[in-house]
This record gives sequence, structure tokens and C-alpha cells, in this order.
Amino acid sequence: MRKCFILALLAGFLAAPTHAQTNLWQLARDSAAVHRFSTLFTAQDVRDSLSSDAASDEAIRWCQASGVTKVYLEEFRDGYQADRAMLVRARDHFLAQGFLVSGCVTTTRVGKPSDHWSSEISCYTDPATQDHLQSVFEYAAGLFDEIMIDDFWFTDCTCSNCEAARRSQAVTLDSRTYPVSGDTWSDYRGELMLRLSEDRLLAAAKNVNPKARLIIKYPQWYDMFQERGYDVTRETAVFDRIWVGTETRDYTNAQWGHTPQYEGYFLMRWLGGIGGEKCGGGGTTGLAQRSTLTWNKPGRQCWPARANPCCSISAGFIMRRGRLTSKRCETTFPNCSQSPAKSNAASRRALPPTNRPTAVRRMNRASSIMPG
Repeated sequence: MRKCFILALLAGFLAAPTHAQTNLWQLARDSAAVHRFSTLFTAQDVRDSLSSDAASDEAIRWCQASGVTKVYLEEFRDGYQADRAMLVRARDHFLAQGFLVSGCVTTTRVGKPSDHWSSEISCYTDPATQDHLQSVFEYAAGLFDEIMIDDFWFTDCTCSNCEAARRSQAVTLDSRTYPVSGDTWSDYRGELMLRLSEDRLLAAAKNVNPKARLIIKYPQWYDMFQERGYDVTRETAVFDRIWVGTETRDYTNAQWGHTPQYEGYFLMRWLGGIGGEKCGGGGTTGLAQRSTLTWNKPGRQCWPARANPCCSISAGFIMRRGRLTSKRCETTFPNCSQSPAKSNAASRRALPPTNRPTAVRRMNRASSIMPG
């Protein structure tokens, strides 16, 4: 009897599908309600990796082999706007193969540079930059119903115009003026980015496409959000959805390290409590991650925190290096949030003492903060 049981067990094991036999693409599609992986093709990836049907076919094969079932095609990054015809061709090609497809905007090098992080960040007090910003989101909304804003939606500018506006405690958009509650940089930037979000992003996009939904993705910061204009309570209220940066760098990395390795999990739970049902995803990155352990850690922190997608940027970066993860990754677990009723309490929680020295050190690096 025992011998028969062992033989039956062995036969069952041999009959079970191995990793090589498993159709990962079909498995990912069948399991999408439980967990979803997605990836982003940056505006430059659209130009370099999706410019023809043959190139798109190669990208599709890579996504299918990696279990990716949703892609984000970016319209704008680093001052470059992807070609409409290329975006439409790539969008329709992915859709025809059964993928979910959304858009993305990364607000880097938009108009007038900041006087601090001038290589990436903009001065949003500048009227011409505000107009440029609006045109970018109108363009994206004309192509996609869902648009993710990658985690550069902030400002660190202290130019004379920004200084004058801060001192006057007023935000000006066209002919409209909004009062600012205080005279600190946090006060001014928080009001500025909120009003721009409402007027130049959300309203502008929905005017072009009433079905447009915008996702704000917060970087992996904590009590430094407000320093550069992220008001996670008020911005979460106005945006359609939120995402959370869960990136974990190598702890010993001289520039981006020295942060607690559980920080991604902590932020996913905290912002999930503020966002409630709006909380949709957790993002990972390959920056300053040389070890396999660190590379996989952001995803491992997303999942226990119940991130409701996980997205990896950029697909082009990974495809060129043969990696299976990308710079941001979307993971679907039903409900990443705490009860919405707990949101206000969650938003007031203090930073754990073990994190505070790290956060203070990071805030003091005034112009060298890399978004999550």
C-alpha cells in the first residue's frame, strides 16, 4: 500500500507542469484578478523600441515571456514628446494582442528650469511653463483614458518669481489667484502644485477626454513630501487614483542608500490608508540596486503591503539588459488600503523614531533628492 502511494505521488509530481512547460502569459492573464504585473515604455522607448510593427512585436514577445499583461506608453519625459503616430500604432498593436494599455507623463524638463535641480525640475510659477504643462496633458488625454504621472510632479525652485509669490502668499494661474495659508516654501509649493493639478492637469485632460482618469504616483519619501509640494492628503482627494513609490536601494549606496530596507512596505501601508479605494499600485526601480536581493525587495514589500498594481520602468532599460523586472511594476491585490475611515488618522501618524534621522538627512540634501 505504501509503495502504491509513493508511486502515485511520484506520477503526480512528474505530471505537474514545470516552469519551462508553463505558459506564463496565459497564467498571468488568468491570474490578473489576483496579481498583475505591468511595465512602462518611456517616451524615448516608444521612439527607440516601438517605432515599427516589427519592433512592437519584439516588445510584445518580451512582455508575454515575462508575464506582463498591462503596458504604459509614455507621451512626455525630459522635454521630449513622443510622436502621435508612433503612440497610436504601438497602442493599437498591444491592444490587438490582448494587453491593457494606458498612458503616462513624466514632468521633467517642462519649460523654465528650476534654479535648484535644473536638469530635471521646472519652475511652475512661470506662466509659460504652466501653459506648456497643460498642453502636455491635453496631448496625452487625446490618446489614452488613463494617464499615470510618474513621481517628478513637484518643484524645488526658489527663483525671484517664486520668492515673490511665496512672500505674497498667493498662487496665480492666469487671472485667478489663490491664497496660501502660510509663508513657508512648503505652504507655497503645496498650494501651487494642488491648484496646478486641478486646473492644468485634471481639468485640462478631462476637457479633451471626459473619460480621462489621472493617477498621481508619489515618490518614496515620507515626512519630506511637503518640502517640494506634495500634499498627500489634498492631492489624493482630487486625483482619480494614487500610486506609491516602494523603491528600495542598496543600503550601502553612497548617493541613494542609507534608508531603512522596510520603507517601501511602510509607505505602501501609510499612503494606502490615506487613499482608501483610490490606492492602486506600487512602483519599483532598478536604480542603485546591484544585488539580486535588493532588486527583488521592492516587489516583496509591495505584495505584503497589498499593493493593487505593481509597475516597472522602463521596459526598454530591462529589455536591453535582459532583466525580468523594469523601472516600475504594477501588482494587483484586491484592496491595498486600510479602511477609508482610518485615512485621516493615518495621515497624521508620526514617522517612527528609527526613520527620522534618515528622513532629516535626506531633506537636508536640498537639490539632490531622486524621486522614488
